[in-house]
Formats: sequence, structure tokens, C-alpha cells
Amino acid sequence: MDMRKARRRTVGAVVAALAATLLPWQTASAEEAPATAPPPEVLPSLRQWQPGGGEFVLTDRARIVLDGVRERRTAEDAARFAGELAGGQQVSRGRARTGDIVLRQDASLKGSLGAEGYRLEVGDRVTVTAATSAGVFYGSRTVLQLLNDDGRAARGSATDVPAYRERGVGVCACYINVSLPWFERLMKDMASQKLNQLWIEAKVRSDTDPESAFWGYYTKPQIRSLAAMAKKYHIDLVPEINSPGHMDPYLENHPELQLRDKDGTAPRPAWTSRGPRH
Repeated sequence: MDMRKARRRTVGAVVAALAATLLPWQTASAEEAPATAPPPEVLPSLRQWQPGGGEFVLTDRARIVLDGVRERRTAEDAARFAGELAGGQQVSRGRARTGDIVLRQDASLKGSLGAEGYRLEVGDRVTVTAATSAGVFYGSRTVLQLLNDDGRAARGSATDVPAYRERGVGVCACYINVSLPWFERLMKDMASQKLNQLWIEAKVRSDTDPESAFWGYYTKPQIRSLAAMAKKYHIDLVPEINSPGHMDPYLENHPELQLRDKDGTAPRPAWTSRGPRH
């Protein structure tokens, strides 16, 4: 028993000596080469991120401060942005203070940031700087993702410029009417992902051919509403002509316009208001 105790004491002394030798070296090494903080988890990911130290905390005293903003569109975007933040911050102009979110517009930066890029700085305050209203808007989408979970964001800075000029989604409303509230949700999600084009293949009610107003179609006031939505979210609305691939909705009530075979017979369209042909 005494021999076993002696061995344990000897092993313990060796381990203690090794620890005394190694731990100071390990601590000094960690201080010399601190781990790099990961970039913020936002979609799409920031193209460049330089981490800082600490974090920014959004409080009830925070304001949305407009700096150099002359465009009405940017001011309107800022008002909606304030409502989207958890604290419902107020929009103001003038000198920014600690804890504020600053939206800065400087047209001279278009050469480096383009029409949709922005710079983001997270420190004592959050600052989004861009050359255009679209760039400021996209920067605000990133800030929303950073803050809306718990109102906290890691400090650091980024320059974020899109890699592609056209970034879009296509919707085929060829035979059905997709509701305007659905399109509103889609465009809001697109803006969050910084997508800037929406292609819609659809049919618009014709004033000169009322017989074509069946199946899914949109009225002109609905199209104007879609265009206004797209403008609000900085999205280009691209209409796709619903022909010749989907001529069935037009030809069903105009058999005289259908192509005929060599025997003069007009084939029945694959789709009719009575349903698909099997």
C-alpha cells in the first residue's frame, strides 16, 4: 500500500512540474495570437469583413440619423427601416451620438461602391454609407439581420458590393392569379436577400379583347400595385410576354386564330378552361 501511495505522489509531482512548465507558454501564445472573430451570420454573406472588439447594443434611446441624405426615397426607406427595428426608433437629422444608427449618402462614392454597394461600420454607433438610395437600403437590410435577434451586433467594418448586376427571381402566373399579398411577402424576402429583379409571366386584362379575361389574369390597377411594391423594395419588375408558349388562354375563345394542319383541322389546345387534355 505504501509503495502504491509513493508511486501516485511521484506521478503527481511529475504532472505538476510539466503543468508549471507548459501553462505559462500556452497562455502567452494565446495572448500573442488571439482567435479571429467570425464574420456576422447574414444572408447573403458580407463580401469583406474586418472584425473589431466588443459589441454594439441597440437601446431605446437610439435614433436613425440621416447624414447627407437629400433624396426623398432614402428618407422614406429610413422611416420604414425605423419601424422594422425592434425598438421602433425615430428618424432625425443632425449630429449623431453614441448608440445611434447613421444612414449616410455620398454620391462621390459611386465610383468605388457602385449603385448598390455600401460600407458598414459597427462601433459606438452603426453607420451605413452608400452613394445611392439603393445602397443605403441594402445596408439597412444587413443591419436588420444583425440587430433584430437580440439587438446586439459584433463590432467591425465591411465593404459590401454585389458581385452580379442582376440578381432575381422568376414567377410564372401563367394560368393562375398569384395574390398581391403573396407578392408583397416575396418582395420583402427578396429585399432581405438583396435581389433586385422580379420577372413575372402573367396575363393582363385587355380592354380591347375582354374575351381573354378568364383563368388567371391581372387588372391594370393590380399591375400598378405590383409596380409600386417593386419600387418600394428597390426591385425592377420585368414583365414576360405570355406567348407564344402559353397562347392557350387567348386561343380558347378565338378558334379562328389557331394554326391548322394540312387538312385544315385546328388541334385542341393542351389546356382549356375545362382542364388539361390527357
